[in-house]
Amino acid sequence: MSSRIKVAMFINLMIFLLEFFAFVARVVVAGDAFSIGDSTIYYTIDSNLLAMVASAIYVIFGTKAMEEKKSIPRVVQFIRYLATSGVMYTLVVVFTVLIPAMGEGGFARMVLTPVMAIQHLVAPLLCVISFCGFETEHSMPIKWVFYVTLPTCLYAFILYLLNGFYVVEGPYPFFEVHKYKVPWLVCMFFILIAMCIALNFGILKIANIFSARDILMLNVIDRMNEEEEAKKTEEERKREAEEKEKKRKKNPYLYDIIGLIVKK
Repeated sequence: MSSRIKVAMFINLMIFLLEFFAFVARVVVAGDAFSIGDSTIYYTIDSNLLAMVASAIYVIFGTKAMEEKKSIPRVVQFIRYLATSGVMYTLVVVFTVLIPAMGEGGFARMVLTPVMAIQHLVAPLLCVISFCGFETEHSMPIKWVFYVTLPTCLYAFILYLLNGFYVVEGPYPFFEVHKYKVPWLVCMFFILIAMCIALNFGILKIANIFSARDILMLNVIDRMNEEEEAKKTEEERKREAEEKEKKRKKNPYLYDIIGLIVKK
């Protein structure tokens, strides 16, 4: 288990550093300000910011778990699941909706710059590899799928309202309520939420499969260790008996007298 935590901590540290670099690049180089009207209305920004914080939390609690030889708290697992869901949904929407909508040059614009590459591709992949392959110590209940979908639903609902009242425009085409008819917007909303639920369910199932496999392997290893310990004990008993026999042969009368006393 400790080796899994070490690998997960290493990947999460990489995620944190990459995300930190991306946010510094946005603020310093691109000049983006962290304001509701400028940056945080973007799902990409919010999901990647959560991923950065969640990775930092995992590294902190992972270090503590290694020192105390305990499992990482279940709430940390949920936070990492929520963050992984967010950035993976970003990746899916970018490749299935935004890049095709942009047409020629969309891929280069959305993926090939350093910041976009981190937030739209690299960080999401690292998150899902770490979470599904190394972090999931306990099987997750199916209700978690709906819990981690709720923030995305809330985000979409708020953006539809803000667009409806002309507070913001976009930031994505499917939020521009004044450019499209209501049936199309409703249909798009439910498609996006259905995609989110399906993605979250897939992440949960894959993580649970790896968790069950690792638990099974740990049980097998524990059983092998117990058998090895039992064999070792039996060998030690034989060794002790052989040593006693050698001593008895050297001093037969003394051991016979002691034996008679013990029997009496």
